[in-house]
Amino acid sequence: MCEYKFRNGRKCEEEAFEKSKYCILHIELPEAEGSEEFKRINELKEEKVKKKVKDKDFNFDGARLFEVDFSGMEIEGDLNFQYADIRKNALFRGTNISRGVWFERANISGKASFERANIGGFSWFKGANLGGGISFERANIGGGISFEETNIKGCAWFKGINIRGDAWFERASIKEYASFEGLKIKGKLIFKDTKFKIPKTQEEACRKAKIICEKLRDQEEADYYFYREMEAKRKQKNTIIRTLELPVQYIFGYGTYWWGVLILWFSVVFGCAFLYWQGNAVVGASSFQECVYFSIVTITTLGYGDYEPVKGIYQLLAASEAVFGTFMWAAFIAIFARKYMR
Repeated sequence: MCEYKFRNGRKCEEEAFEKSKYCILHIELPEAEGSEEFKRINELKEEKVKKKVKDKDFNFDGARLFEVDFSGMEIEGDLNFQYADIRKNALFRGTNISRGVWFERANISGKASFERANIGGFSWFKGANLGGGISFERANIGGGISFEETNIKGCAWFKGINIRGDAWFERASIKEYASFEGLKIKGKLIFKDTKFKIPKTQEEACRKAKIICEKLRDQEEADYYFYREMEAKRKQKNTIIRTLELPVQYIFGYGTYWWGVLILWFSVVFGCAFLYWQGNAVVGASSFQECVYFSIVTITTLGYGDYEPVKGIYQLLAASEAVFGTFMWAAFIAIFARKYMR
């Protein structure tokens, strides 16, 4: 008997193939595609697939196949290709699947296409490796769809897709262009920690996710996607502008978080206080604590007058600190108002 174990722990009940531990579906295809052995093994695999389809058995968990084309078929129940390895394309164009689609950890070297497909339940592609990209153009998904931790090496087309749940792309990697034009979704579009190789794709995807979050009144999530949208815009600019805008991203967070401003503010306060203390630059101050006090009243432009800087370079340092502090407080108030008073 075949020694392949399904995810539920059961062993495959098919007979092992010719001195192998596995059945015809679970043995590896020969590497040389032009060899007679490859043709023989592949023909036997195709015959087995046709038999399973005829028997309305669409469980291909762990199958090793050359190519799959179920386009236009009517599938009752689940379509299961978890942990499968498909050397070329997997085509399901116009296929009607009454329940879910399962491709967890599957490897598809060619294109995976579900264009105009109707899927009654959840579509699960977690951890899959899609070498030729994926297309869900004008498809209807009855539940959610998951591409968590999925590696999409080609283009990802979701134009005109209708999703009745959430769409997860957390920790996924999208190497080429992705389109979500005309997407209709009842839940969220989630791109947490998603890696985009093309900044334009990141910009468009995160803008779409941001708009959806705003409609759902989830401002915290909307801020996250706004930050990533602006980050992608910065990456598309020339080198000089891209470099100059780094503080806007990493200190001010494009107005989405306030702690970066406070960290910088306190760093300047204590940094300047240390310089004043080391240079004996504050008239009347004899300790580091007094220099910190002077630095605070300077950066806040209070200027009580009980201390003053030594003339020369330290006056310039104090003046610069005061100007910096005025700007930073304005930035902090603007960010705080945007985040908590809208």
